[in-house]
Amino acid sequence: MPVPKGWCGRPTAFWRSLNCRSALPVATAADLAVSAEVTETYRRVELAALALGGTAAQLTCLCLSEAERALGAAIACHARAQPVRRNAALMRAMACIQALQLGVDRTQPLAPALLLVYGDAWRRLAAAAARFDAGAVGALRQELAELHSAFAGA
Repeated sequence: MPVPKGWCGRPTAFWRSLNCRSALPVATAADLAVSAEVTETYRRVELAALALGGTAAQLTCLCLSEAERALGAAIACHARAQPVRRNAALMRAMACIQALQLGVDRTQPLAPALLLVYGDAWRRLAAAAARFDAGAVGALRQELAELHSAFAGA
């Protein structure tokens, strides 16, 4: 089976859909330049498919997992002294939190508590964008992970 140009070696739904049983290809030095773009493209396609066909619970879990991923990226970029990428990751996390806030059904009894949690998370992210604190961002990431596991288990 041919390997897509720029394949980065990350298993995705693409490979699962092809029922690829052999070892996944590994990126070569020439592929590294485009591997991040290819990975991002596959990730965006997977997200778009889930967003179009997902239930409210799946979309909530999607937003929480993307926020977790973005916060992890922000911490990693901060450790590597990459402020532009760190801030982009923080903005992605803020967008996920805003999507969660907008998606709350305000007629449900849990709505005020969720709005409080999401509002607090957004304020903490805004503070981190102004002055980054890896410990605070890591704590927020852990809280979102706990919330994600609670929603995924429900």
